[in-house]
This record gives sequence, structure tokens and C-alpha cells, in this order.
Amino acid sequence: APVADISSFEATLTFDCSGGTPNAPRANDNCDGSIIGTTTTDFPVYENTEITWTFTDNAGNTSTATQHIIINDETAPLADASSFEATLTFDCSGGTPNAPRANDNCDGSIIGNTTTGFPVYENTEITWTFTDNAGNTSTATQNIIITDITAPVPNATSPSVIESDCIVTQLSILNATDNCDSNVRGQHNATLPITKSTTITWTYTDGSGNLSTQTQQVIITNTGAPKLDKGYLE
Repeated sequence: APVADISSFEATLTFDCSGGTPNAPRANDNCDGSIIGTTTTDFPVYENTEITWTFTDNAGNTSTATQHIIINDETAPLADASSFEATLTFDCSGGTPNAPRANDNCDGSIIGNTTTGFPVYENTEITWTFTDNAGNTSTATQNIIITDITAPVPNATSPSVIESDCIVTQLSILNATDNCDSNVRGQHNATLPITKSTTITWTYTDGSGNLSTQTQQVIITNTGAPKLDKGYLE
């Protein structure tokens, strides 16, 4: 019978979970030379398998050899860069990023996990971990930047017009609401007292320097007639 050539195959062969097809081993025959082994095992194999290879010469003499196939997952998931932004910006109200994904050769798409608590309210580096069913892990980092780019919003859409007969000595302060600093006190550009009609500009500035403005009309009517000062009469 043919004699298996042990140099032509490995007694134990390892593939990952995507399956594998080993090369057929050879045997040496005293009459027919090199003979290729055959097997009834279907390929590729996706689980641990013992393959029996059979070598048959032209005279019908046969011999066999066994080969063990081990299916193993030793490959960690690969982070999918398209599923998340390396740097993500939120305003001071905080933010919760979407969990990124990774692609695994055995388990397909894997959702990342992190120990970071959400939402985040300060600059944070998040470490996302991807773990497949075989316990292989990989990580990816994501930087969260908290910034304030939103200007305060005036509480009064249209400030009321201030009317006075001849003089305005004080102004009621107008306020605005800010997404980060809550209440923002307005600052005006008027010089008190005001003795003639004018337009006041109110400016609202938050702690990050974002500002908004609005105007308010002051009307001096001066409708009262002069009163006689009898002290000047003789």
C-alpha cells in the first residue's frame, strides 16, 4: 500500500472561524510514485474535525492518515472608523455620542462598550472596547470636546418703547437666557440721564464671550408747555 508522506501535511492544522480547506496530502507508492489523498470530508470545515485521508494505488492497495482540524478565533475585532468621529464636539449642556462598531472575522458587527458615564460635561477621552465571543478585544479612542458657541437669547423679543416727557434718569435692566450661563444681564450704551429721543443698544455677553444685541427706543415727547415762574414778574 502507499505510504503517507508526513512531510506533505500537518497532523494538526488550525483555521479561524471563517473555515478552512487543507491541502490534500501525498503518499509514496512503490509502483505508482506520488499519490494524492482523498477524503469524504466536505470543505471548508467550520468546526473541529478529524479528517481521514485515503491513498489508493492503481492496484487497489490503500492506506490512510488522519489530520485534525482545529477551528479557533484568535483575531480581535477591527474598529470601523466610519462609525464614529475621532473628535466630537458638544456644547456645555453635555452630550452622549453614539457607540461605535467594530467588524469581527467571526461575529460580524460588534458594538463598543465604555466605562465613561454619559452625558459628558467636560473634555473627555473615551476608550471604546470591542470584545468578540472568543474574548478577543481591541480598543479605539474618541475625544469629546465641550465648547460654548451659542450666544445668549434676549428674554424680550422686542423691548418696549420708553416714552418720557423730557428726561429718562434710569433704565430697567433687560436680561437674556444662555444655554451655559443661564441668566445674562444686559449692558446698555446709553448715557444717563437721557434728554432726547435715541436708540439704546443692549449687549448680552456669556462667560465664553459669545454675545448678542438688541435695540430699544427712547422717545422724549416734550409735550408740556412752559410754566410761568411768577418770581420773575414785577
